[in-house]
Amino acid sequence: MEERELLTDQLEEMLEEGAVDPEDALEIALVAGLAARLEVNAELLSEVDAWRKGAGRDLLKTAWGLLDTEEILASFDSVLDGEHSDDEVEEALLDIDELIAAAVWSGAIERVRPIAKQVSGTVRMMPELFEHLKEDGMVAVKTRSLAENMGLYDYWFAIVE
Repeated sequence: MEERELLTDQLEEMLEEGAVDPEDALEIALVAGLAARLEVNAELLSEVDAWRKGAGRDLLKTAWGLLDTEEILASFDSVLDGEHSDDEVEEALLDIDELIAAAVWSGAIERVRPIAKQVSGTVRMMPELFEHLKEDGMVAVKTRSLAENMGLYDYWFAIVE
């Protein structure tokens, strides 16, 4: 299944189930952020935007307030010791990328700016650990969301340099 289809299916299912706590709301934001970046199904994006502005508003605010920047960065840093596989490094970066896309979508950019800045610096200091992601980066940097939020997504631009 193509990524766009997978995100659409996940988002539809999540909206049907609804969010009962901040963790559920963040999960919706994670998928919605990637879906919005890939500009999937405009009708579905409109529906999830209405949820974000309505029923999800307070849950998202709480979720972003609970974000532990130090824990997220420690988890990312833990795979950069040269002993972890390319897949583990990729997963750690994509977890960060997903979080940043969610923040862009939900208007919580300031909550992730320190994370994005540190990850970008790390990628620039250790480019060899991320070289295997160059092809993915080439696709990512062509999206409108990355162009509009270059400062947050600088790690992708660093990977393709």
